[in-house]
Amino acid sequence: MPKAKKTPWVDNVVDIFDGMAQVHTTRNSGGNYYIRMRVKGEKKYLHQSLKTRDKETAIARAKKKVLEVNRHIQDGTPIFGMTLRELANEYLDERRDEIGLDGGITEGRWNTIKTYVNSFLRFKHPTLKLAELDQDSCYDYYAWRNKERPGISYITIRNEQALINHLWGYAFRKRYVNFESFRFKKLKAPIDSDTARRGSFTPEEWKRIYKFMRDWVNEKKETDQRLYLERALVRDCMLIGANTMLRVGELWQLKWKDIRDGGERETDTGKKVRLAIITVRGETSKVRKTRKFESRGLQYFKRLKSRTKFKGRDDFVFSQIDQPKRFRRESFYAYWVEIMKGAKIKDCKDRNLTWYSLRHFAITTRLRAEIDVMTLAEIAGTSVEQIRKHYGHIDRAMRERAILKDPKDVTVGFDELELD
Repeated sequence: MPKAKKTPWVDNVVDIFDGMAQVHTTRNSGGNYYIRMRVKGEKKYLHQSLKTRDKETAIARAKKKVLEVNRHIQDGTPIFGMTLRELANEYLDERRDEIGLDGGITEGRWNTIKTYVNSFLRFKHPTLKLAELDQDSCYDYYAWRNKERPGISYITIRNEQALINHLWGYAFRKRYVNFESFRFKKLKAPIDSDTARRGSFTPEEWKRIYKFMRDWVNEKKETDQRLYLERALVRDCMLIGANTMLRVGELWQLKWKDIRDGGERETDTGKKVRLAIITVRGETSKVRKTRKFESRGLQYFKRLKSRTKFKGRDDFVFSQIDQPKRFRRESFYAYWVEIMKGAKIKDCKDRNLTWYSLRHFAITTRLRAEIDVMTLAEIAGTSVEQIRKHYGHIDRAMRERAILKDPKDVTVGFDELELD
């Protein structure tokens, strides 16, 4: 074996694989061993801690590392390649190109993906090289995330971990890394099925919300015209959301060409209502399918249109006050907080009350009105199974009422029928 070269700043030097790499300590390492090897083709040295002060263990780990690096070289995987930030930027750019494509994603979904990626980059520093991570580098992601945000939901953690592995799978397909996914600590689904549901309002809370908004949006009292117009837009957006059962992304991306007058109808109690015929374009739908349905709430669309400057077919229903761009997402959320406080809706964070809660409130209200579940699923753009999964507590009560109702077109009661 060739004699190891002595370098002034290293001690305990051992050559391995005929000098292909070197194991050593440094004068400031506290006895911990390092590996140093030149990587062919990249004209750089790999210098990495072996995380041990035991010489034999260090040599064994160094040999394993040399074999791993050589596999990278044979596979064409860069050793000194991308940082996590560079990978994240490339991945997000590619996912952005899917927005609006048939079978692609919506802009809202892309923003969610970006949020999940940013959570990962808080867990692992953006400057880390991809080669510095192994399959167990994210094993304790749940513990870290729960410490960062106590009480975070099981569903959110599960979705974030799935996205992280999708990101890493992308890196694997690009041959940036040599393993396809991380191993996460197995999560146990919560026993309480209600945990999986998003928050919704009670009827009494909704009454407090719309009554508060009546005074909150008051042109006569408000001296700031822009503030009045923004508040009026947000109020109508909430009222439309609570009537239409639209998902948040579908709601905020509506254009005037998607709205038609459905005429006046009469409810089963004799109340006259104006219906809107709404088209949800496949490009804005979570399920990527275009659907058309009738809904109450045409008056809110008409009120919005009377105030906005942007009434063209391709203008957004919820446009900014002074330019034909979509109303800012950040403003929607800021006004939401203001309304919840004004209406004295408590524990919003713990109950997960968000803009999405309007859809859940609307679906819950329709179920309580005993709407057929299949019809409801079609209007809401989801499946009967999803309705029953998330709203089963209401659906069961509705089915019980249906069982206890006597049919009006049968002259004899069921219990009087004689069965063979």
